[in-house]
Amino acid sequence: MVGERRGTRTPDLERRGEPRMTEIPGASTGRGHVWIVAAGLNAHRQLLDSQPDDLTSFQKIHEGNDSDVNVWFASWSNTIFATDAGLRGIGHQKVLDNSKVLLVSPVGDHDGVLLALDSDGQLYRAEEQTEQGIVAMVCRSTDSSPSIGRLAYAENGRVAITIKQAPNGNLCHVEEFKDLETFLRWFQDPSGDGNYPERHFMLPGRPKQLKAGTGIFVLLMESGQVYTWGDSRYRSLGRSVTGDGSKSADEPAVLEALDGLHIKKVDCCGWMSAALSDDGALYLWGITSPSDDVKIGALAAGEDEEVALVELPGDGSEPLDVVDVALGVEHIAVLAESGRLFVTGDKSCGQLGLGDKQKSAECWQEVTLPSIEIEAVFCGPRSTLALVRSSPA
Repeated sequence: MVGERRGTRTPDLERRGEPRMTEIPGASTGRGHVWIVAAGLNAHRQLLDSQPDDLTSFQKIHEGNDSDVNVWFASWSNTIFATDAGLRGIGHQKVLDNSKVLLVSPVGDHDGVLLALDSDGQLYRAEEQTEQGIVAMVCRSTDSSPSIGRLAYAENGRVAITIKQAPNGNLCHVEEFKDLETFLRWFQDPSGDGNYPERHFMLPGRPKQLKAGTGIFVLLMESGQVYTWGDSRYRSLGRSVTGDGSKSADEPAVLEALDGLHIKKVDCCGWMSAALSDDGALYLWGITSPSDDVKIGALAAGEDEEVALVELPGDGSEPLDVVDVALGVEHIAVLAESGRLFVTGDKSCGQLGLGDKQKSAECWQEVTLPSIEIEAVFCGPRSTLALVRSSPA
């Protein structure tokens, strides 16, 4: 198990003078007003449609009048917001979906979103609806289709799903497919000749999240247990796959470093993964990239262990509790208590919101958005986004 959370300050928080103050262009200050701010890659106008330049500082990209606005999907080339009116997307893929169906587990590729699920386990596909290329999510499930609980699509092409459980079910069925085409064939005809998943696993419990990175899957159970499987290179599984008692990389195994902790959220992107516990502790494993061109001190701290405990020093002797975390391909965004935003990693596209595109920030940097309450953070592969609310007058 990873060492105790409370301890001495770690040296990976860089604070040079006062925290960076970033004005939010176009942000209003009405009571209860919410919006999405973002920084990073904008080559496809996926953050700000008015200009193609990357955003090196946080700017408002979407505005709402209540809390029913969120980042639903962020990819290399588009960003999709979930609002009380439906889905709205900008960038390479223009999404306009007014169905107001609550969709979860969106997955996609460099061109945008491909699939998602609804709360009943039905599968939706992104399909063009007009000559202008407007995309909507269309239900492709029938009465005979399998019901899917969670869906994940790794960058190596592999697909993993969980079968939707009965309300009182406590056995999780996981299916894994070698590629998206095989998964879709199985979905259309589960009993068809050759349409079987490559792997099938049964795990105790009820799934809460299923995430995918470059070549791995991370499954979080409602019990707080975390399972990983897939490509074991670069410490990406957070566990050993050799030695007595070790499970192979190809089958889900409990992340023993987190045993005894109640994890409430996981995320992964590229070769990195993160887990956030109920008591506000953050754990990281993996690397930024095989080339190791981008250094992140919080990951380096785990070189002798599979999983690293991250502590953000506060103003006193105790580390800050972490409220939310999101991962990009080579960068990390963390929301700490009192709405403090910390970032680290690659900033070659301005994705840290620090005002420049120097190659990387190895140490944690704090970004302060004045008169703003940050409620959640999200990352695209080369972007950072935050759900913010203006402070009451």
